[in-house]
Amino acid sequence: MSFDWQTEEDNDWDDQVWQEQPETAVSPTRPWRTILLILLLLSVAGAIIYQQVNSRLEETTAALESDIFATHNLLGRAAANQDGELGKAVLSGRDKGWSQAQTTLLNDGLFYENPTFGLSLADSEAAYAPLFREDERFIDLVLDPDLSGAVLSYARDFLAFTGNGVQTVTLQQTAVYRRGETRWLLAPPLDAFWGEWHDEAGAFVTYEFPERDAEIVKQLIPDLDELLTETCAALPELDCETPVELRFETNPESLLAVADPANLYLTNLELTLPTPTLVGLPINSTGYDALLYAYGNKLVSALVAESADYSCCNHAPLFQTLMLYQLSELGLAEWPVTQQTQKTLATTGVHTELLFPYWGSSNFADSQDEFGVQLLGFVDFLLNRYAPQLTALELMNQMNEFRTFQSWLGGMRGVTQERLINGDNSFSRDWWFYTLTQSELTAVSQQPIPLPGQDLQVGCLALGDTLNNSSQTTLYRYRLSNETWTEELAYEGLAFFNPLPQDNGVVLQLVEFSETQLWQTLLWQEGSGTELMSIADLFSISMGQVDPNGRFLLSYLTSNEDELFPEPQLIDMESCRAGSCTSTAIAQTPYWSPNSQWMLLTDSTFFENSQYVVDGRIITFDSGNLNQIGPLWLRQTFDDAETAVSVGQGSSPFWIDNVQFGYLRTVPEAAQPFAQELVIASVGNLEPETVLNTELLTAALPERRGSNPLLMQYAIAHPTDPNILLVMASTQASDGYLFQLNRQSNEVSLLFTLDISRGEHSLGFSPDGRYIVATGAFWEDSSRDQEEMLFGVMHLYDLATGEHKPILINNEVLFPAFPFDWSQDGNWLAFTRDDNVIGLLAPAHDYQQMIFHDQGSCISLAWVNPMADE
Repeated sequence: MSFDWQTEEDNDWDDQVWQEQPETAVSPTRPWRTILLILLLLSVAGAIIYQQVNSRLEETTAALESDIFATHNLLGRAAANQDGELGKAVLSGRDKGWSQAQTTLLNDGLFYENPTFGLSLADSEAAYAPLFREDERFIDLVLDPDLSGAVLSYARDFLAFTGNGVQTVTLQQTAVYRRGETRWLLAPPLDAFWGEWHDEAGAFVTYEFPERDAEIVKQLIPDLDELLTETCAALPELDCETPVELRFETNPESLLAVADPANLYLTNLELTLPTPTLVGLPINSTGYDALLYAYGNKLVSALVAESADYSCCNHAPLFQTLMLYQLSELGLAEWPVTQQTQKTLATTGVHTELLFPYWGSSNFADSQDEFGVQLLGFVDFLLNRYAPQLTALELMNQMNEFRTFQSWLGGMRGVTQERLINGDNSFSRDWWFYTLTQSELTAVSQQPIPLPGQDLQVGCLALGDTLNNSSQTTLYRYRLSNETWTEELAYEGLAFFNPLPQDNGVVLQLVEFSETQLWQTLLWQEGSGTELMSIADLFSISMGQVDPNGRFLLSYLTSNEDELFPEPQLIDMESCRAGSCTSTAIAQTPYWSPNSQWMLLTDSTFFENSQYVVDGRIITFDSGNLNQIGPLWLRQTFDDAETAVSVGQGSSPFWIDNVQFGYLRTVPEAAQPFAQELVIASVGNLEPETVLNTELLTAALPERRGSNPLLMQYAIAHPTDPNILLVMASTQASDGYLFQLNRQSNEVSLLFTLDISRGEHSLGFSPDGRYIVATGAFWEDSSRDQEEMLFGVMHLYDLATGEHKPILINNEVLFPAFPFDWSQDGNWLAFTRDDNVIGLLAPAHDYQQMIFHDQGSCISLAWVNPMADE
């Protein structure tokens, strides 16, 4: 074996099919590669350097921001604690006046809020919490290029009035900080921050404002014009022609100035208010509304004070509270008196004497003292009940006319100062009653069922009238369908009425206060009256006692010369409607059966007895005395008087149904002189059956106080259940008790107690028998030595549930007129509530509402059917 080594150069290339390329010159290295490499190296180096510089800058900026937040949060602690000394540590001293203003804001609790400008903190804990960049309240922090100054923007939530009530709004706050020698300081903005000043005239006001707030102010001006236009239209007595100038001030002292109302009333309508940046810039529409109403409130306050010719600062707390009410009426503020306020006053009582210092005070801050709730409640009562015909502006004007609080108060209703001073507590009484009624309004706000398709007949005395020769009673028809009052009769004297059956009108009694004393009884229907028994030289009087079918009316006739009691007459009202009244003399007082076919008769007349029945209701005048016991008779209504048969000796007869009846009598041969019993009988069996006596009633009392015996005054049968009887008993100490007797179970139970110390008392059922309505008295406390503080009360008792609801009444109760009446459908109870107030109650739905009017003190009320042509 041999080896033949060959190199590439020795190899035979003849077999290769390709040709070698000719040699060329070798190319040099391109220079751009080097340049690119250099640039890349420089770029990397620059990025590293930039990153290092930027990191250093971020570290520096972060450190600066941390220092700014530290200063800001220290101010927050100072504001929370109202500690001006702590705040001074981070306040710039470059402008002594500015720094002093900030210290005062801190000390006065106005650094973060200004409630007198309509802004109070929604959540003070959140507002004072430390602020950081990650906080949702943070908006922006802009450092100056030289890092010597910064502007911090952040959000703060306030409670503010917006036109839709008090709402939570968010405003942007702005704080300027400068770098001090050792720390960042809150500093006054430089002139360049605010920019140039501008002037612009609106329809009512000329405005001056800095460039920084030009945009928001120019948005406010037309809206403030519109607000002032509406205000001037709503309050015509407001002087809107006087020129007004408003400067939006950049000095923080303006925040202090706006907190004192006196600064609005001393400037002759040259006003200075803090510019929006100092107050807070709106972030959304709600915040804008808050700012608009805050400035509008102050503008209108100044106009009202100018129109009232107010001399600051007379009666300052009272004036400012009236101002707040007037602003709330104009829709520019929230009136703070709520149902809870009234409950507080109703519980603690109202005290007119606490108001006297407010009249003499010149310090507006006094309205916020411990008795400020009395002042608020007083003004609420003044303008809603005592003098509803006046506006708050008119009351402000009247302050200039009177030297004393009492004379100003009396001048509103023509009451003399002497009467107010000399033991007349009617004002305090009426005010307290107002708080009681306002505090009891039900929570049901929507009317649950339709109002009756009926009208109300109402008889009213003018406010301030007493029963004398100058009294005038006006008879009205109030239409609930359109809330209108129609005057039907104006009578110079006293007029009262009682309803007819089926609400077909009223029996109207006219009592003339003159030498002739021409008293008349009229059948009043369809807006006009038919005189009953018009006989020369005779006058008539009726208590409205009509049989259930509405045909016969019991009336009394007499002459001026006759010294005897008036003679009772049964008037046939069908004949009166035909044009000629006929009557029949009757020697007794009738009590008709439910179908009008039978009459129980007593020998005692209305003038000899303190009790009678009308329209299914019992009325008593002197509940402390025992009713007169006498003969009782029974006869059919249309039979002759001679057909009457003797029932026995008794009093207070009543019907259970069309054949059964009952009455009270003394227990025969009883050991106790006041022992009584309730007996029942029927038209077919006059033998009495005892179903109740005084001993059983006394045993039903949970406890007895004192030794006064119980006296049964009357009994009344349930309209749909003949087994249920109600019995009212009282003592000579005016303690009343209403019992229920179940004849089926022989059970006696006490329903509720009555104070009958006012003398008059009435009781009746609702048409369906579910509810009892009884009237009585209500005392402020257990003491009975202040009769002027005595209120009426209407007891509403639900027999189905046992719920007892007393409802206070503050108007004159003039029996035999009724203070309450049920609608024909039985769903609504109407009652005279207070001067210029009628109550409407739908008890099955726990709903009540008030009819407010200016017709005076209404003494008679009844539901009547609508006019025939309606």
